[in-house]
Amino acid sequence: MSDTFLIESLPKSAADCSLWCSSLEKKGDAKHDIPLELKGAVYTVEQGCPLLFITGRAGTGKSTLIKLLKQASFYAGKNLVVLAPTGVAALNVYGQTIHSFFHLPPHLIDPNSFKPKLIDEVKAVDILVIDEVSMVRPDILDAVDLALQKNKKNYHQPFAGVQVVVVGDLFQLPPVVAGREEYEFISDMWGSPYFFAAHSVRSNRLFVYELTEVYRQQDEEFIKLLDTIREGEYLDDALELINSKCYKPDKIEEVKGETITITTTRAAAKKINTSQLKKLKGVEREYQGVITGDFDLRKEKLPAPYSLVLKKGALVMFTKNDERKRWVNGTLGIVESLRDNCIRVRAVSDLSKSFNVVWNVTPVIWESYKYKWDEKKKKLIAEVSGTYKQYPLTPAWAITIHKSQGVTLDRVIIDFGSGSFAPGQAYTALSRCKSLSGIFLKRPLKLKDIKQDPVVKEFYRKIRGKSLRNKFVKMRL
Repeated sequence: MSDTFLIESLPKSAADCSLWCSSLEKKGDAKHDIPLELKGAVYTVEQGCPLLFITGRAGTGKSTLIKLLKQASFYAGKNLVVLAPTGVAALNVYGQTIHSFFHLPPHLIDPNSFKPKLIDEVKAVDILVIDEVSMVRPDILDAVDLALQKNKKNYHQPFAGVQVVVVGDLFQLPPVVAGREEYEFISDMWGSPYFFAAHSVRSNRLFVYELTEVYRQQDEEFIKLLDTIREGEYLDDALELINSKCYKPDKIEEVKGETITITTTRAAAKKINTSQLKKLKGVEREYQGVITGDFDLRKEKLPAPYSLVLKKGALVMFTKNDERKRWVNGTLGIVESLRDNCIRVRAVSDLSKSFNVVWNVTPVIWESYKYKWDEKKKKLIAEVSGTYKQYPLTPAWAITIHKSQGVTLDRVIIDFGSGSFAPGQAYTALSRCKSLSGIFLKRPLKLKDIKQDPVVKEFYRKIRGKSLRNKFVKMRL
């Protein structure tokens, strides 16, 4: 692996030098004072760090940081694009998928035979931000490098001189590798399926900025417990603590009517939702979504079901933040009535009691974006390429761990079934909840449920300065 440099937390005097952050605060785009740690990350990008990995635990503000970078780079006159490995992830950051932007093939990419296309939008990029990099394979990142080189006609600098910022937590959901043949090819060509194994990364300096301040959870005991689960340290004590506090079968019966269950598989989630819906009396009502243009998601991946089937009394989860701030992505409610032009939903609080609040929920629009080169303005513009209109609701007796990523919950039932099957699943599921008291385990958490990839553990060990070489320095900004 190439030299990896951990950027130490910047002192306040340095972070406050960020002209980008000052600009946002003056223009009122920053709703509150920007936290020092996020200022430091923005300043690092602002100073032109060429290849930067911004990481951090769940709930440390990574999505907020991407919003800040988008706003700040606009004022700075930089052509910044935000990409993600999946359509859902791209939707969450108002960006585009990596494959769509670079016109990459949908299969595993052999860099020896890959022929990039000439694309005006790629030629114009100054800063490339990739979110959810934990799910990005090395073949994709090497293909991005080759595409930038061809379009920029620069074969001598990493990523053709484009500033690359990758964001994510490698202890969460890993890249998808389809089948044994793919796995063997990746192992032979790169050694591991993670982005840092890409030749374009290994042959260059990777700088790392780690966010440490957690905003989702406030309880220090819970934060430390999540750290233990995340990194696989001192697990015996962690299991004893979490099982003693969260495995209470009698309590599950009390809360399950108004509490979402997180499962490891789609089949398990579908079974629970179908069963619970059938138990409700009354007539089903179906609401059809409307797709226009080039909306970059298959029907089964949409943020709300294309065919939304509900009954009065159904437990639902909101899947989009409300512009009027009545609810956020992850808020739970109970259907009070189903009408032609609205669905009335009663809010459910974090204490298993109902608020005296009923919302009239109407359809909302999700927008899919594609970057276009504006010849007249000489800049990249994010244009709406397609829309999806539907009620921002989904049946919420159960969702998968994968679907829960990015969601914050007050209370959750976690059903690991026969066990988690991929690294990071247990941590991702547990870290969705704001508090330890809000977690209800369907069965005791077992050692086999907690999986970390040793390659990822070694990578983080190195970037924190614990390698044998111990060659980690503060970047000179």
